[in-house]
Amino acid sequence: LEPRVERLRLIDHAANFLLDAATRRPIVLCLQDLHSADEASIELLRYLANNLHLRRSWGQLGREGPNVLPLLLMVGTYRDDEVAGTPLEHAVREMHMEGYLEEIRLRRFDLDDVRQLIASMFGPVAGLDPFAARVARETGGNPFFIQEVVMSLVEKELVAYRRGRW
Repeated sequence: LEPRVERLRLIDHAANFLLDAATRRPIVLCLQDLHSADEASIELLRYLANNLHLRRSWGQLGREGPNVLPLLLMVGTYRDDEVAGTPLEHAVREMHMEGYLEEIRLRRFDLDDVRQLIASMFGPVAGLDPFAARVARETGGNPFFIQEVVMSLVEKELVAYRRGRW
């Protein structure tokens, strides 16, 4: 078979495997960092979303019983500022138009949020402002990065919390 045909066949088999499994028990498929996904992975995601929609439509039209509808929730994460020029860019736009995509945008943390997050990690801390400001600046307010950076700095003993101060 041609490589393109073989790729489509593989995508079809993978999608049908997941959809069939989702008729037996609910599945949550978590996909992280989709902004870094290659074209084949995004093609599989789009194919899966399209076929999930078709199966549910057929079920609603009475072609399949309600007990055989796939229960599949796909949750994907990506950095919206890193989507331009990636295979995901077109897929997001297309899945939006087709109604397959529900976006939940998370905002970056401001200084007060960073301060609160660090305080939640270590309790009330005096003299936190300069440290929180530096962490906010270095991480761009990304909550995951904030936690990772702070924990890394503490583990490497590059910063220390002593006598109630950083």
